[in-house]
Amino acid sequence: MDPWSAPGRTCAAACPHHALILQNNTNLQREAQVAALAQSLAEGEVMAYGCVWGGLAAADHAGLKGLTYDPRLYLLRVGCIGQLDPSVLARAFMEGANGLILIGCPPDDCHHSYGLDHTWSRST
Repeated sequence: MDPWSAPGRTCAAACPHHALILQNNTNLQREAQVAALAQSLAEGEVMAYGCVWGGLAAADHAGLKGLTYDPRLYLLRVGCIGQLDPSVLARAFMEGANGLILIGCPPDDCHHSYGLDHTWSRST
């Protein structure tokens, strides 16, 4: 199953027992990704996670309109920000990230209904 369109994506990240793991989309893989990026960031550069339905889609749409965003922002793709485990966020900072931005769907229009809520409850 395609990990970007898999149903239950937020359930996999929110499950305290890790009963569901998406293939080729594990916390260890994400931790390795943010660790490598965090270690290569220069002063003033930050990374961001954008969900494919909200944040990443908005960035793509802005690009089609000829708009740009700051080149010091490194935008990473995630199916839903609700699938990000706090360990991934923590790893970014442990490896020296200057900042981490989470860009999801609008609160009342989350494509996966509760992705934003799952993220908010686990990252605050």
